[in-house]
Formats: sequence, structure tokens, C-alpha cells
Amino acid sequence: AWGESLFLLLQTLTLLFLILHFGGRTGRGLALVAVFGAFVGILVSPVTPLSFVTALQALNLPIIILSRVRGARQGHTGQLSGVSTGLLFGGALARIFTSLTETGDLLLASTFAASATCNGVLLAQVLLLGGSRDPHPKKG
Repeated sequence: AWGESLFLLLQTLTLLFLILHFGGRTGRGLALVAVFGAFVGILVSPVTPLSFVTALQALNLPIIILSRVRGARQGHTGQLSGVSTGLLFGGALARIFTSLTETGDLLLASTFAASATCNGVLLAQVLLLGGSRDPHPKKG
């Protein structure tokens, strides 16, 4: 889980930097990378108590649920791809299994279970609603 999370973190940070860079805010992008790097450095150092890191990991669960529920309340799937949503659902199911068998960490497994549940709801929406719909149709 550590290796996968590290590469996802680096990909996300790279995307955020590129968005800021191509938006003409390279300085802000560099500042974001520097601040984020310092924050991660502090988190992985012995200075940070394990209970704090565990609390941050537990915060991931409500964030996942809120991000998925937001899409479900809109009544349309927007630009969600059926393939991507299906892969996210399948990946979360696989992560439940691997986190339980490899680490036995129930907090990590519950995070993936919540993610799988929310992604399953989104996948059902994509399948039932038939993909993208314009939430603001033009009148004419």
C-alpha cells in the first residue's frame, strides 16, 4: 500500500503543479510542491506521533464519502466514464482483499470498503442513467 500511495501522491502533485504552471502560476505551483514536500517530510519523521498519522488516515474515509455523494446528489453522472468508474470499483474491491490479507489493518480496509461502496453507487448511476447529461441544457 505504501508504494502505491507514494506514486499516486506523486502523480497528483505533478498534476496540480502542471495545472498551476500552464495556468500561468508557476510560482504558486513551486510553492505548493515545496510546502507539500515539507509537510510529508514532517509526517514521515519520528517527530510526528503515530496517533496523528492514524487520525489523518481516518479523515480519508469521510472525504471519500463526501466526494462520491456530491456526484450522486446531482442527479446526473456528468463526465464520468463507465470504464473508469468500473475500474475504480474493481480496484477498491481488490484493495479490500489485499489490505486485509497483507496488513490486517481494519482502518485501511474500511476506507477501501467505503470507496468501493461509493464507487459502486456511481457505477450503478452510470449504468442506469446512461452516461453524461448536460446539467444546464440550452434553451432554444
